[in-house]
Amino acid sequence: MLYFLIFLIVMLIVVIVFGRGLQNIAIHTQERSVCIHEGMTSCRLKGILPDDWNLKTKSGRSCAEICKDILKHGNGTSCEDYGW
Repeated sequence: MLYFLIFLIVMLIVVIVFGRGLQNIAIHTQERSVCIHEGMTSCRLKGILPDDWNLKTKSGRSCAEICKDILKHGNGTSCEDYGW
């Protein structure tokens, strides 16, 4: 009985830690999706990146930082740098 109780406690800890990790991934994925959508929309409508493109989001990173890996060329200051 004692081993079963210890097993349950360990499993609870694993679930809590694993759940928090998944939550962080989900938040990052959602922020990235919002940044890409806002960037593409602004580029299509106005021909420039949004005014807040370089401002920090809730996670402490800007859309420019979040979308750095999709840069095609340049330094990320224009729509053309992302291919939009």
